[in-house]
Amino acid sequence: MANTLTEQEFLSISDQALRKITHHMGRVRLFSQQPEPSEDMCTVYTTFEGDYQGSLILCMDRDFLLHLAQQVLDANDVTPQDMEDTAKEFFNVLCGNVSAGLHQSAGLSTRFRIPQFRCGPVVPVPEPCRMLFYTSCRQEGLQLIHYPLPLLKAL
Repeated sequence: MANTLTEQEFLSISDQALRKITHHMGRVRLFSQQPEPSEDMCTVYTTFEGDYQGSLILCMDRDFLLHLAQQVLDANDVTPQDMEDTAKEFFNVLCGNVSAGLHQSAGLSTRFRIPQFRCGPVVPVPEPCRMLFYTSCRQEGLQLIHYPLPLLKAL
């Protein structure tokens, strides 16, 4: 039988995975700080299934995503499609690390759906969601939103 996991433990696993992946793939350090509000954002999201069920949503400034795509693709000129593909792959790696962390810390067997992408900030998420805010070393904003039940229909 699988162990239980608190929301704080899930957030800690997600936070560590986001910082690690962002540093590895984008060569960017993240700081726990609420960024200045921005309307120029991109959102990528998915739902976890199995022993742990919940939705994970990542909103990021378009400038952050542009820099990430340039780093990942090793190119200065990237297209909007390159940025979307990079966001999905980045989030896929993040969710894989979260899933591995859930298994290592609590023995939970999870899988996640194919990440979805959209331009613009996330549609307001109903309670009880938890948000972690980040600012990159270049002052770009990110929000990692956890919703403890599947939420994809609302997005």
